[in-house]
Amino acid sequence: MKNILTGLLLILFNTFVYSQAKIEKDLDFDGIIDTVSIDHLQSIICCQLSSSGFKTLQTKPFDILDENALLTEARNGFYLKNNWMRSGYSLQFRYDNKFKKIRLIGMSRYEFGNASNDGSGESSVNLLTSGYVGNWNYYDEVKNQLVKLPAIKEKMHFDKIYFENLDDSIYFNYAERCADIYHRVRDLSLSKAHPTFNMLVAEANSYLDSYGQLSPFDDSHHAFNQIKLLPNDRDEILKHQEDFEFVTNDSIGNYDLIVYLQGKIKNKLNEIFDHKDFNEANLAKLNSGGDLVVVKSSDGKLYNFSLDEKTGGTYRSRISWMNFVGINATDLYKSLDFKSSEKLPAIFSVFEGDGFTGIYAITTNVGIKYVLTGYVRGCSSCHLTFVQLVHLNSNQFELDFDYSVYLREWDTGVSYDPETNTIVSDYVTDDLTTTCDCSNRLTKHKSKDSDENDEEGIEKNCHCIFEFDGSNFILVKHTEEEKEG
Repeated sequence: MKNILTGLLLILFNTFVYSQAKIEKDLDFDGIIDTVSIDHLQSIICCQLSSSGFKTLQTKPFDILDENALLTEARNGFYLKNNWMRSGYSLQFRYDNKFKKIRLIGMSRYEFGNASNDGSGESSVNLLTSGYVGNWNYYDEVKNQLVKLPAIKEKMHFDKIYFENLDDSIYFNYAERCADIYHRVRDLSLSKAHPTFNMLVAEANSYLDSYGQLSPFDDSHHAFNQIKLLPNDRDEILKHQEDFEFVTNDSIGNYDLIVYLQGKIKNKLNEIFDHKDFNEANLAKLNSGGDLVVVKSSDGKLYNFSLDEKTGGTYRSRISWMNFVGINATDLYKSLDFKSSEKLPAIFSVFEGDGFTGIYAITTNVGIKYVLTGYVRGCSSCHLTFVQLVHLNSNQFELDFDYSVYLREWDTGVSYDPETNTIVSDYVTDDLTTTCDCSNRLTKHKSKDSDENDEEGIEKNCHCIFEFDGSNFILVKHTEEEKEG
């Protein structure tokens, strides 16, 4: 009984293999059964058509015809499928009634790629229409993930190919052209996902050049074909037209363009900061034109970027943002909107919002801290100087010291000396700052030497000295005296 079952299984298996290597159907549409088969010994495909008197037609020999290659029926013809370990292809044939020949009308192929599926996917080409469609994936080694490319639709032309002229060189030519398309589209995708540093700088400079030519006092509209924008910017603006005050298919309002370029400059500079080739020397490649200021800490880790906001007022407001080496700036800022009052993510929320003039790293008994100095002109005769001390604690910058003076005179106020690690405040009281205050703004009370009963209208010379004690700045001297004359 066991031998009988084994014999039946062998017969069924041989019948299955035979059926995969041979098809009997009416191929030339004359109502008579025709035959197409695989000759593995000669690595050819054979065909007998009733319309040709069942004369044996054969392809040219294939260089690689797998022993598992098979034939399957199509609605108006048949397929040859040649599959290997991690790739394979299919050829589709149909009878050409005009020329009385069997013609190759389509090809398709697939790849599983390597162990990470890099280069995996599939494609097909219709030889009647020359339409090529590819769906491919590549492995992004920077992001460590498989990326699906957008569907590729192009034209791929072939001369007419008939049964007798066929061998697998036809397929390999298709596969090579398909690979060229894949690599071109993949490289373009990679260049967008990971552009070269020089490319990013060139794009940033293009935006900075356009931004530098804009004036907040200009009420005109700018034609898109006259603005130095990147290729997809116009489409992006039109797609989000409802977010702007004045945008048409051909132009954009001056204020809208200022705000748009502010966002593009910020995003592009964050991409530059995140790039593996970013360093201090490369910052010199940026065309700031006076609008952009970049300040770096003395240890090269904390950066401040600030951009003239172009508000047109006497208050010289700046768009300011911080970056820290090791924290991805692009991801950190991508959810924030320039039109929002929240211009800094939570990690940088303690920093002043109008930019800095200097950043100094100092070693403390609890790690590195940063002293930041700044100046803001609030009006034609309103000048703010300030000093902050911050440290990074569990991915959050915290404020240790915060001191500022708002005065009429531009050449007085508070300053920091990195050589002596001291903060000095020298000023004369006026209508903006009427008292002598030497207090860290983080403390609840004024310094004990401060006069609680300062009389307004009496000008005083104020002098404060803060020294660093290894952890924070401590007031060591506070003097005030009525100004003579």
